[in-house]
This record gives sequence, structure tokens and C-alpha cells, in this order.
Amino acid sequence: MHTIRLGFYERSFDRFTVTKLQNQVSAHYQNQFFKQIHVLVLGLDVLGNPLGIILGLAEGVESLFYEPYKGAIEGPLEFAEGMATGVLTLVGSTVGTAVGAVSRITSVLGKSLATITFDDEYKDSRIRHRQPTANVVTDIAAGGKNVVMGFVHGVTGVVTKPVAGAARDGALGFVKGLGKGVIGLVAQPAGGIVDFASTSLDAVKRTATQEHIVRRVRYPRHVRHDGLVRPYIFHEAMGSYILNVN
Repeated sequence: MHTIRLGFYERSFDRFTVTKLQNQVSAHYQNQFFKQIHVLVLGLDVLGNPLGIILGLAEGVESLFYEPYKGAIEGPLEFAEGMATGVLTLVGSTVGTAVGAVSRITSVLGKSLATITFDDEYKDSRIRHRQPTANVVTDIAAGGKNVVMGFVHGVTGVVTKPVAGAARDGALGFVKGLGKGVIGLVAQPAGGIVDFASTSLDAVKRTATQEHIVRRVRYPRHVRHDGLVRPYIFHEAMGSYILNVN
């Protein structure tokens, strides 16, 4: 996520009509927004987030020079350690940002394929199985399982979707179900393959950049309408989380 920073509008000891003031404020913030539009455009995941690539490379180059400099102040051994750290950071940033860019593109493509199936059950299953873990091998194995399940769901859907549609809406439901089944026959296996590529690339990115997944230890504390912070109660926190998720 990227932040758009708009310069504030300020006038001191001036007199304006309401209309003129509104026009000036509007023109000011329109100008500020268009100056920052590149942040939105270059941050789009469908483009692979080019801005993220640039920032990642900049961070790697900075580390390449800063770490040896910081080590040189302390001594020769620290200089060597700083040089090694800087090189590893640069390589990790270069590989990680490039792989991450491709992963974002495949992730968007996989989501699009899941959407056109019009199958809510498949979309929910896809989201559950795409949750990353701390184990790279487990993530890649889960991606491979998604490929198999995509083929299974695609093939079985050609039969089950028309039958379910016919039972619910008669002949019209049968036709709709048949259409969903045919689309799913193509889109679900393709989506599974794309998701596998995205999951694998994401695992490579985390390995290259030494990225760690941080998971919540407990549900957020439930704070009532009076705003008072009370001792933590597990079942209240869990209930609040369930009610407010998504």
C-alpha cells in the first residue's frame, strides 16, 4: 500500500468570496492529486507494482553502501561483515522485488479467473488454501494441491452444476448450471496453475528477502461502547472478531 501526500492549502490575511475560495481550494487539491497520480499508477498490482520494485532496489543499493560504511567505523572485521550484509541485501532486494512483481501479476490473474467462474464455493476454497505459512515447502505443496483440486472441481462441475441448477430453477437453472460448469472446466484448472505459480513465486520472494510472516497470537481485545479498556476476556474477543471480520 502506498501513501498519497497532498500539500495543504493555506492563506493568511487574505479576503475571498466563498465561491473564489472554493475554486482555489478545489484547484489546489486537484493539482496536488495529479502530482501524486504516479504513486497510484505505479503501485497497481496488475502492473506488478513498479513503484515497489524501484523502492526495493533503492533500499538494496542504500544497504550496499551504508552497511560497509557503518562497519568501517568500528573496524576491519565489521567492515567485511557490513559488505557481506550489503551484498546479500542488494541481491535479495533485486531478486525479491522482481519475483514479487511477477507474483502480484499472477495473483491478480488468478483472482480474475476465480471471479469469472461465478462459483462462490470455489472462490472461498481458493482464499483458504492461499493463506501463506512460515514453511516454504508447505506453501508450494499447498499450491500443487490447488492445481489438482482445480482440475477435479472443473471436471465434476460440468455434471454437478447443471444438476443443481435444474433442481433449483428447472430448465433455466440447468442451462445456467451448464454454462457455469463449462466455464469452470476451463477457468478452475487454469486458475489453479496460475495460483500455484503465484504461491511458488511468493515463497521464493520471502526466501530471497528473508521475509518473516507474523501471525496474531490472540484475537484483538473487545472494547465496549463506553471506551473503557477492561481485562482481556477470550470469548468476548473471539465473538467481536467473528462479528467484525471482513
